[in-house]
Amino acid sequence: MKTIYIVFSATPYRMGRMIRAVLRNTYNHVALAFDEDLSTMYSFARFHTNAPLYGGFVAESLRRHYHGGHCSRIKVCRLEIEEENYARLRTFVSGMEHQARHYIYNTYSALLTPLHIRLVIRDSYTCAEFVGDALSLAGLALPRGAFHSIKRTERLLDSCVVYEGLCEGYVREAEWGGDCFPQRLSRVRAVRATAASLLRLTARAVMSLAAMLPWEL
Repeated sequence: MKTIYIVFSATPYRMGRMIRAVLRNTYNHVALAFDEDLSTMYSFARFHTNAPLYGGFVAESLRRHYHGGHCSRIKVCRLEIEEENYARLRTFVSGMEHQARHYIYNTYSALLTPLHIRLVIRDSYTCAEFVGDALSLAGLALPRGAFHSIKRTERLLDSCVVYEGLCEGYVREAEWGGDCFPQRLSRVRAVRATAASLLRLTARAVMSLAAMLPWEL
């Protein structure tokens, strides 16, 4: 058997507070880790602190959850999975890591979350969709490609919780490592990067919807 960790968090930023208010949930973000110390967590989120709508696949540090003298509340779940499923999950994550900039945060699907709708767009995920699909590869009873929410995943993993509280109570000191989150973009670069990312996502969304239409009558 192999061990993986699922980490729910209440991120200490304005966007996170807004999401929690809309969804009425304690946590607004979820990530996957392979090591107990959570030295690297994998998810879909913003790339840089000052560009909240410019995001995609990230290898994030727990250091993201320390801000303004405060740290996030987190919930850590520990899962034991079969080695075959673990290898499949590692391949899934490794493939994304090697082509990280190809993957886009699924903003449209995020906006539809309150309606419990997932807009499947090629190579695009929200954090909940990424972790939900990852858990389906890990052998849990979650259909890949279906709607996934943080609250549903929390309920599924309720018996696996090993820690819940402030992140500093789990890891006293966290390093940034290769996480580019603290690197601030200029306002012009942030706007351009966000616009370009949304245009790419829109093009993929159109292609995905077109593929679903019954062209052959």
